[in-house]
Amino acid sequence: MGATLTTYDQILKEQFLELLRNQVNTKADALYNMIKASDKNIESYKVIKSAPYGINGGAGAGSETGALPTAGENQFKKLESTLKNYYGQLQIGDKVIKATKSNKGAFIDALVSEMEGLKEACKFIYGRDLYLEPTGVLTGVDAMGAPGLTITCDDVRYLIEGMTIDILDGGTNVAIANGSARRIAAVDRIALTITLSGSATVQTGATDYIVTQNSYNNSLTGLKEIFKSSGDLYGASRTTYPWLVPTIDSSFGAISDSKIQAKIADIEDFKGGEIDYIGVATDVEGFYMAYLEATRRNVNTMTVSGGFKAIAFKDIPMKRNRFYEDGTLDLLDTKKFTFHVLSDWDWITDDNGAILHQVAGYPIYAASIAKYAELICDHPGGQCRNTGVTSAV
Repeated sequence: MGATLTTYDQILKEQFLELLRNQVNTKADALYNMIKASDKNIESYKVIKSAPYGINGGAGAGSETGALPTAGENQFKKLESTLKNYYGQLQIGDKVIKATKSNKGAFIDALVSEMEGLKEACKFIYGRDLYLEPTGVLTGVDAMGAPGLTITCDDVRYLIEGMTIDILDGGTNVAIANGSARRIAAVDRIALTITLSGSATVQTGATDYIVTQNSYNNSLTGLKEIFKSSGDLYGASRTTYPWLVPTIDSSFGAISDSKIQAKIADIEDFKGGEIDYIGVATDVEGFYMAYLEATRRNVNTMTVSGGFKAIAFKDIPMKRNRFYEDGTLDLLDTKKFTFHVLSDWDWITDDNGAILHQVAGYPIYAASIAKYAELICDHPGGQCRNTGVTSAV
């Protein structure tokens, strides 16, 4: 008997799902691997948790016959955020389905490249959003003098060939004409331009911006949001609760061990953090290696969970990431972060449990995968971002 769609569903679930999960969850980003995951504190579609701050106040010195210290309860603040929805989709033609019905191995071979593409897309998007803010804004764009397919961007580090994007109007936050679900054909990282595939032209305005398709206001609460000094975070006012405000130094200057160590000491002595990860931009990694060379020292390395190599700074990993803006050096206490996960990457099924389904009106079968999660930092005040980092040599 030949294979059926049920057979193919089993192959997707039993032979590909766990592999995809492991690859996306452990290879997306070194920092991702440092952060614990939990299925706790999830109510319906939200993460609601109580974060402790300060001390309980029930201790103190006294005389031999005097009153004991008055008990003071622990202090907590409720933090609340909506779970974010991450999706991926693969497609396979009806011709392939029919041609492999008598050979499961041939179907697996046909799926390998599709699964590889899906895996890389999920790794890129999920790993990148760890560094951004919930709006999902990837870059602003320049105004175009005439309709065209090539757009000049403020920054292209968050964009890659093949990505499907929406170009949104800066005033209305809706797609400009022909700006919805456009695929990037090319990225020029020198000229800071992207070229769209297809023939439908667009004309951007000076306040327009780019997001991943359907992602506006739907992305993780990433580091760019956590490292803000005003406004609300997780529904709590940074003005009312100053411990929600991280240390931010916008003029770090020439890199050196002593400067980094002084920042770590300040966080650990006065801000309640214990720094266990240093995240840096690509240029900052180069500045630090040049500094070590100039001071005639070896570049010592260490391995972070997931197999990532990092520079060792007093047994703390210093890891470069392409998504950091130039001149950035973060000092993080990753123990204060949690990925709250309702459901790890899993296939979306219909009421009958089927994974593959025909795309209406096309000889194509599709399978979709989803993860529902949110990043929460219990103590932003114990984190430190330094920008304006320059070379010491």
